[in-house]
Amino acid sequence: MRGLEGLSVLVVDDHPQMRKLVASLLRGFGFRQVQQADTCQKAWSVLQASAIDLVLLDAGTFERGAADLVQKIRRDPRARRQDIPVIWMSAFTDRQRVFAARDAGVSELLVKPISSGALFDRIVCVIDKPRPFVSATVYVGPDRRRRPQTFAGRCRRSRSFGR
Repeated sequence: MRGLEGLSVLVVDDHPQMRKLVASLLRGFGFRQVQQADTCQKAWSVLQASAIDLVLLDAGTFERGAADLVQKIRRDPRARRQDIPVIWMSAFTDRQRVFAARDAGVSELLVKPISSGALFDRIVCVIDKPRPFVSATVYVGPDRRRRPQTFAGRCRRSRSFGR
């Protein structure tokens, strides 16, 4: 993937070693502008002050604070970009947490321990193949449907139920 050197990334994790590892991988991919934050509050300050193109956010330590940060990015009028891609990094993949992340408006999930290949794949997904952005009363974020909707008109429901 070309052009990563011009993009700015924010890595949010309360573990300094994890931030350093992720920043190192990002630089290896070609990113030159990598900022770091150890709390969601600091991350919000960076997001307001800088033109960030991608956020990598650890969910495990922040729990509810991470979801609140994503919702703030998506809904707060002070956010520079509501549609900024957010990759949610977590060691916890139970259904409840995955749905909470999805409902908060994250763009992609990355399971810890992370690998360089998995990280790169998620970055390619959010940069080269972003899902359409939805802004509705109850949800703001990338379209939660992963597969394109191929059914048209009245046939849509009947085909989805095998009729």
